[in-house]
Amino acid sequence: LPSLPEDEPEEEIELLSPDAFGSLTAQGPVLVMAVRAKGFEVAVAEIKHLDGDGFKFLLLDMSQVAHLGGNHLEALTEIVALATKKGLAASMFCLKADMQSLIKIMDMGASLPTLLRARNEADAVAEVSP
Repeated sequence: LPSLPEDEPEEEIELLSPDAFGSLTAQGPVLVMAVRAKGFEVAVAEIKHLDGDGFKFLLLDMSQVAHLGGNHLEALTEIVALATKKGLAASMFCLKADMQSLIKIMDMGASLPTLLRARNEADAVAEVSP
């Protein structure tokens, strides 16, 4: 019988502080990431390298995203998994109404970042902060 390949050890990833990323701002225990329509892959890569120590929440500002395609939804599920591994609760705000409807119709809410009611960054931070 052929043998199964052994699990390869995970590649060592250099962790960087939020200051190293232009898309991230820190407000107390909250990190806010501005997501760009063509920047979902960048967002995933940045979160992989993010040192989340000292933070509890990752908020995704979706105001610059005009639509969600399959690749975007896949990236959002990966963002949730990465954030969870780092001890961060992932949420998103400023998601356009048609995209909210799409998520609801597809019943994907549990797989994606929690949708906040906030319509701006200050309200989103206040919504998750104790």
